[in-house]
Amino acid sequence: MVATFLALALEIAVSAVPVFERGIQTGETAALHFQVRDRSGKVLADSERRGLPYRVRAGEDDLLSRAALGLLPGEERVMVLDADSLRASQLDRLLGTQAPVEVRVRVAQSEPR
Repeated sequence: MVATFLALALEIAVSAVPVFERGIQTGETAALHFQVRDRSGKVLADSERRGLPYRVRAGEDDLLSRAALGLLPGEERVMVLDADSLRASQLDRLLGTQAPVEVRVRVAQSEPR
């Protein structure tokens, strides 16, 4: 009973912490900028060039929404995708390139649930 109460109190405390202190959580909406480069450094995709961020619901079943988890606005995560990861993310068909590629994801803003 005490353990259940403590778990519930912790869950309430964590959900009350503003997003700017705890990072993006599953289910929250985030506006991301991303950039994909091939092994030579050539930019293959860049959302900032487009001028529009990519909106995701954090933690959903795609690479960019999972990459946003735990990040604060302004923070960046860099991933290097091997051939299997590139195929699994379906970026290989979109970009028409071979692995490895570097994917940079930066949170522009977030909106709590």
